[in-house]
Amino acid sequence: MFNKIMIANRGEIALRVIRACKELGISTVSVYSEADDKSLHVKYADEAYCIGPPPAKSSYLNVEELLEVAQDSGCDAVHPGYGFLSENAQFVDSVRKAGIEFIGPSASVIKKLGDKTVARSTMKKAGLPLIPGSPSTLKSESEAIDLANQFGYPCIIKASGGGGGRGMRLVFSDDDVPDAFNSAKREAEAFFSNPDVYLEKYLEEPRHIEFQILADKNGNVVHLGERDCSIQRRHQKLLEEAPSPRMTQVLRETMGNAAIQGAKAVKYENAGTFEFLLDKYGNFYFMEVNTRIQVEHPVTEMVTGVDLVKEQIRIASGEELPFRQSDIKISGHSIECRINAEDPQENFFPSPGKITTYNLPGGPGVRVDGISYQGYEIPPYYDSMVAKLIVWDPTRSGAINRMRRALDEYTIDGVKTTIPFHKMILFNAYFRKGEYSTNFIPKRILNEDKLIPKEIKKGLKTKLLGQKMHYFEEVASTNKIAKEMAASGAEEGTIVLAETQSGGIKGRIGREWISPFGGVCFSVILRPKVSPRHASKISLAAATAVCKTIRDLYGLDAKINWPNDVLLHGKKVSGILTDMAMDVNSIKYIVLGFGVNVNVEMLSFPTKIQKTATSIKEELGKTVLRREFIDALLLEFERQYTNFVNEQYDVILGEYKSLTYPFGGRVIVKDQDNLYEGTAIDINDDGAFIMKAKDGSLMTFFTGDVYDRPEEAIKKA
Repeated sequence: MFNKIMIANRGEIALRVIRACKELGISTVSVYSEADDKSLHVKYADEAYCIGPPPAKSSYLNVEELLEVAQDSGCDAVHPGYGFLSENAQFVDSVRKAGIEFIGPSASVIKKLGDKTVARSTMKKAGLPLIPGSPSTLKSESEAIDLANQFGYPCIIKASGGGGGRGMRLVFSDDDVPDAFNSAKREAEAFFSNPDVYLEKYLEEPRHIEFQILADKNGNVVHLGERDCSIQRRHQKLLEEAPSPRMTQVLRETMGNAAIQGAKAVKYENAGTFEFLLDKYGNFYFMEVNTRIQVEHPVTEMVTGVDLVKEQIRIASGEELPFRQSDIKISGHSIECRINAEDPQENFFPSPGKITTYNLPGGPGVRVDGISYQGYEIPPYYDSMVAKLIVWDPTRSGAINRMRRALDEYTIDGVKTTIPFHKMILFNAYFRKGEYSTNFIPKRILNEDKLIPKEIKKGLKTKLLGQKMHYFEEVASTNKIAKEMAASGAEEGTIVLAETQSGGIKGRIGREWISPFGGVCFSVILRPKVSPRHASKISLAAATAVCKTIRDLYGLDAKINWPNDVLLHGKKVSGILTDMAMDVNSIKYIVLGFGVNVNVEMLSFPTKIQKTATSIKEELGKTVLRREFIDALLLEFERQYTNFVNEQYDVILGEYKSLTYPFGGRVIVKDQDNLYEGTAIDINDDGAFIMKAKDGSLMTFFTGDVYDRPEEAIKKA
């Protein structure tokens, strides 16, 4: 057995490992960043060493510093926890080359299973069922389209080297593929430094089932039953339970044996998790392997009585598993809620800060894994977990009632938490019946209870807009959906609202625009009874509404770049897309799409537009309330729209001109592929841009881009 173990991690999992070590009589070494000096994992370790400033890359991802601490403190093993370097093959190699045991699988196994396409190929050879998908990474959009037609839509494009929901895009037709392919590659490159993507058949309404395995160095492998991790939002798990309410004994044996078969095929050692998708017909498909301890491991411990962290340590030290498959029994039911410092009312944005009140729940069958306490300050640099609340009861209904009671007792003040959202889940009739899949949150909670739309409507004084609101977590284009609704007769004022718009669109002259996670993205259907010749002015009214809302709410110097881009300090913060159906006599409908970067992080932008885009959060230096912004924007736009339908075009143009970049300055207009240089003169009654060319002639533009910094246009030409 080991004498001293260093935990190369922080927070809840570091404390969990420390507790296991103490019960095994092993000394512990904690590492911490400057932001974590008050953390309990620092207090309860036998030794603790600061390894750098708050950013993870300078501390918890600093391999050189971690190895130095492990060697200097005399550790004979390193436990990686989860996240950070836990599945980094190079780190494993470095640890073992330093003569220290790594508590986990070998570097070669981690490398093989870490690449999703290699893992799929390996498991296919091992006989595990796979979701139909591309045999390797996608080379082109056309290849993706060919495969999608072969498998049948819908399909999903996924990052080869990623996880956590990043670099994933749903496609429902050939038209969706180009934007999804390119945006998935961009996100994969940004988050994983690997732009490779692959394609899989998308299973509608599957369950996310994972099997916990343990494998020792002598080739003995057992599974400890399944966890149902289907309750998730944006591919992030919120609640897990064991066993799955969908599982039968025959299915458990079949899936568990598949996990064992896969583990033996790669000579797996230590703890690991085989993840599967289970369709509504009982067919299961291999998805991936997590080569570490999981966040949700406590529910397996509660129903099997096996301490997984202790077993990890024993296996790494060379001990043989003390049990065989026939010894593993599933007893009772366990549920885990991940209590995060996030605001469910505001798109689950992190809520770091100091905890002013902290009262833990207790009683039979209640367990809390965490490092929080009254006065503890949750840092903004890492994940926002406050604690994991786990309960056990002999029955599933009893576990649900116990969790509800524990959540009622759990008091946390000073930061927003997900506790109210967990209560919504536990009260939901479909969840209580065990009838759910991975789309449960968007379908049964956000749509059923209309959490976000309800909050947007709260206090909304507009009589026109938002009376009928359709809410989506992620779409390629809200305008595309709204146009289909408008063509089918949807009434005026109908709004399509999405958390994020994943599909990039090309503007009038090919400019790329997306509305990333953290933005405000919605489309509104309008049916104005005005002459078609005035239709283009609605874009000017919309740009004015966005610009005024930003100026009035936040005091930022927002300006309009003709015709409908809103800029902050020269960087784009909003784009407006207008789609119309009309004939010479009337306007059938207008679909007006608003994309505003409210709380978008800079990393969320594609690399090539990071220098030209910004967000309200970036400019203010703090997160703002999306609900407040949407309320204000809808009210301001209704005022602008009232002027439009009342044909008060002079009022619209007057306000619009007052917010545009000053006239009289030197500009370059890019129309199609041509550049025209001159002086900005005016916006005419039809909303066209008027420029005085170098030769003194007046030029009128109905399409194009205006650059008040000519060198930008010249550089891009």
